[in-house]
Amino acid sequence: MKVILRKRNGKFIDYFDISPSTTVDQFKELFYKKYHYYPERQKWNLDNATGKTLVSGTLSEIGIKDGDILIFKDLGVQISWRLVYVIEYLGPILIFPFFYFCDKYIYSQNAKNKHIIQILSLWFLLFHFLKREFESLFVHRFSNATMPIVRVPINCGHYWILCGVNIGYYLFHPKYKPYNLGSKPHIVYSIFFVLLVLEFLNLKCHLILKNLRPRGKKYIYM
Repeated sequence: MKVILRKRNGKFIDYFDISPSTTVDQFKELFYKKYHYYPERQKWNLDNATGKTLVSGTLSEIGIKDGDILIFKDLGVQISWRLVYVIEYLGPILIFPFFYFCDKYIYSQNAKNKHIIQILSLWFLLFHFLKREFESLFVHRFSNATMPIVRVPINCGHYWILCGVNIGYYLFHPKYKPYNLGSKPHIVYSIFFVLLVLEFLNLKCHLILKNLRPRGKKYIYM
């Protein structure tokens, strides 16, 4: 069958002779070979920009017939979701030690002795985000392989600025003074231990969710 390819503004792209049994992934590969938009960068809709989105299955299963119009949208340069998470979590891993160890240069003064809450907080925060890096690299399975690279600064802003800078600046300040809780080390250590247990339980939950989603699938079994 022959389908008509157009851009969202209506501009004609091409006529494509293609078999009804061709899958969406195969169709995207064919388009990539001719026009050099890799599959993750392509979005296709049937008939118009708000029409049915081509996600998976064969063209005949989707309902595409001879003479139908397929609308193309360029999603822009893409970056893998896995790499996005690695970049996001890398920020706090670098920022927290920067505030902790470079207080002399940041605050124009340095604390001779860090408070126990500051010490434990640094190690706990590093453990938390290193765990997230581990999960991003070896545990998580993503519904979509990529996202537009232009959104990376927005995603990173939350972890780098709101978390890393906003927490790090005040938590590791030389003039930091804890509440009364800080004068009771056994309570501080107990809370720290409970938080570590919760981190491992959280990891266990992520492993369970990983096993619920078959590799390469965009759904999970519940």
